Amino acid sequence: MLNNRVHRGLVCGLALLGAGMLTEQSSAQSYFYSGGIGKNVAGTSVFADPFQSSLPGQAGRFRYVFPPENVASEYSRASAGAGLGYLTASAFAQIIKNTIEDGQWDTRVEAAGFARVIFNDVVATGTPGSIPARVRVHLTGGQSAGTSLHVRAFSNVQVFFRINGQPAGGGVRTLNVNEGSLTMNETGVLTGYSGDAVLTSSIVTIPTNTPIEVEIQLTVGSSCTMNYFYSGNGSALTDFSGTLTLATDQPVFDLPAGYTINSAQARIVDNWFALPCPADLFHDQQVDDADFLIFVQAYNTLDCADAAMPPGCPADLNNDQFVDDADFQLFVPAYNALLCE
Repeated sequence: MLNNRVHRGLVCGLALLGAGMLTEQSSAQSYFYSGGIGKNVAGTSVFADPFQSSLPGQAGRFRYVFPPENVASEYSRASAGAGLGYLTASAFAQIIKNTIEDGQWDTRVEAAGFARVIFNDVVATGTPGSIPARVRVHLTGGQSAGTSLHVRAFSNVQVFFRINGQPAGGGVRTLNVNEGSLTMNETGVLTGYSGDAVLTSSIVTIPTNTPIEVEIQLTVGSSCTMNYFYSGNGSALTDFSGTLTLATDQPVFDLPAGYTINSAQARIVDNWFALPCPADLFHDQQVDDADFLIFVQAYNTLDCADAAMPPGCPADLNNDQFVDDADFQLFVPAYNALLCE
């Protein structure tokens, strides 16, 4: 089960519950993603909109409330997805209030997302027996949070590994901003995380020449809380829509010499993984209009360093830090082919 520190509030609890309910499904390769948005007033939930799916692709929820200017505007957004070689999750929460009112209650706007993949045909080949092993993934994404006085913001991301039924580490990175004062906590593989890194699980012992199960989880959460007597503003963004994948620039598993790993489900051949369909930006194992809309937005932004570009710049198909005509020339054949193979 995931660490409870990852989540705050009802919506984040719903995402956690969905993760826990499906953890025991291990009979076949599986995808699962869940999450939602919500609002809590004076300790009571007044709105919740969750989602979940086990089909390749992605889903999300958003809610924008803009009542008269003397009341707060609120915005929350959550998404998560899983597909062939991908996990994604993003959460955003914001409150802006311009005037002072009667009432000493806290209002919290929150969002959460969870994504998980399980492969159960992973085989380490070599001398019969057992060996130490650990898995590598590539994670791109970022976090930000900021507030004025009387407002608190929270941003959290967690990565978790399980190999052959054994917890294999992971990490948590949390930003807490209280009236403009920032504190950050980093643990495990997310210690020192800078937005683009290869993360390596803990070492576990696995049998050779027999299938094992590998599970990878990505969880995000954001919330913004303020006392409604005051005016103020705050927001929190936890955006890992740039994706988590198996490592692509080095062997997927760290193994002793003389051993290798293969998996048809995970597309691992001789311990190397290749993204099956880089142009599948929507992560549903096909390149269609949904991907085209994502590509166009990135194309119009152009520079991967632009703050408006999704973290990890996934539409930069030739990895030159720009989304331009060169990437479009790579996108078009995949769009014409439609299905990822």
